[in-house]
Amino acid sequence: MPRSYRFPPVPADMREDREHPDIRIARRAGTLARVAAVAHERGEVSSGLRRVIVIQAVRLADLTAARLAYADGRSRPAPTTIDVQGLVGSVMAEFGEEGLDGTSDA
Repeated sequence: MPRSYRFPPVPADMREDREHPDIRIARRAGTLARVAAVAHERGEVSSGLRRVIVIQAVRLADLTAARLAYADGRSRPAPTTIDVQGLVGSVMAEFGEEGLDGTSDA
């Protein structure tokens, strides 16, 4: 076996930039814009792509709400503030009552 090496996949200086909350918000907004552009270009959009758009929007809302709370000196909003399953439903619904492995959740 070859000798294993351990190293950070992202250099420390780049990690510091990417982990800044405002940069994370900008990157998430860019991702949402690109996914929405794909949906616009396709014209006919699958429910899966629509679900991706909603999830990206929820992630963006969570990041921005957390950043606003920090700026206002408040605690971060609870993750349950946004009901993701209420917005997008269950992914398992695409497969009927059974899950991916063919078993029922009941």
